[in-house]
Amino acid sequence: MIHALLRALALASLCGASTSACTSVARQEALDAKQARWRTLEVSVASDRVLWQLALLALQSQGYPLGAGTDPGARQLESGWKTDLQPFKGDGRRWRALVRMTPLEPGRWKLEARVKCERNQNLVTPLDPVRTEWEPSSDDEAQAQILLQHIRSRLQPELEIQPAQRGPKEAR
Repeated sequence: MIHALLRALALASLCGASTSACTSVARQEALDAKQARWRTLEVSVASDRVLWQLALLALQSQGYPLGAGTDPGARQLESGWKTDLQPFKGDGRRWRALVRMTPLEPGRWKLEARVKCERNQNLVTPLDPVRTEWEPSSDDEAQAQILLQHIRSRLQPELEIQPAQRGPKEAR
């Protein structure tokens, strides 16, 4: 009887812990969405497949590994973590890029990019990738803008350089 009661209490506490963990994960995702810093760019491209391939190429050229979050149907890319370990606590960082593509009109697209950042807070062995202690940091807006610029540069590689306008010649 006592064993059955203890088993029931253990099961109840386990169920309670799992729902609170799910709640905290959902709360963390909502907080993450509020703090997200997206950079945007509008581009003209004939095909969504061309834009998709250029976004993949831009991610790879920036050193982001391809992640499991790439979904052509949802027009969203999520890279794996690009990691840079450093020998001091708080200096090691890792980044994950997200790119969303939204059609505006035929041939016109809105690109949104976000680069999540985390810092390694391991004090004892910060260079050991197994023992890292990642804590969320603010988004890296500069990296997101660089990523969008790589996509834009591949779409419009030609530069338009116009000669400087000269004023009227002054008498000397």
